[in-house]
Amino acid sequence: VATKYSQKNGTKFRRVRFTSGIDIGFEYRSCRISNVEEKTQADEFGLEVGWRVFKVEGEPVFNDRHLEYNLQRAHRMYTEFEIEFACLPKKEKDDNSVVESEFSWLSESEIERQSKQYWRVGQAKNSDLMRRKKSTALMHKFLGITTSE
Repeated sequence: VATKYSQKNGTKFRRVRFTSGIDIGFEYRSCRISNVEEKTQADEFGLEVGWRVFKVEGEPVFNDRHLEYNLQRAHRMYTEFEIEFACLPKKEKDDNSVVESEFSWLSESEIERQSKQYWRVGQAKNSDLMRRKKSTALMHKFLGITTSE
């Protein structure tokens, strides 16, 4: 199954499985789809301008740089990868520019706060891992155990 739907707090989410090595077919700005190219995977799966990229392979996305990193990583590591979109409602003005409806997504400051918190958690995990490696190395040295690295 290429797509799966779910709904949380009135917002519809859609998970789509893309194939690596083939252009996914959408452009984004501020983690929102800004353009869907014809005859691409995105067009085939029915993605729409305005949807927000929520997760790539289960990892939350906070900004465009983070999104780009996760997309490149997914293309390198997997033959297929999953992107979850928040299907946000949109309405168009007469001049064809897309404007958000009354549904407001996370503010930029909230996105930045979550991004920093996510980064801090990652740093803490890495710091803890380094402490354990150092502790293990000291224990091996004390016990006279040699390891080949």
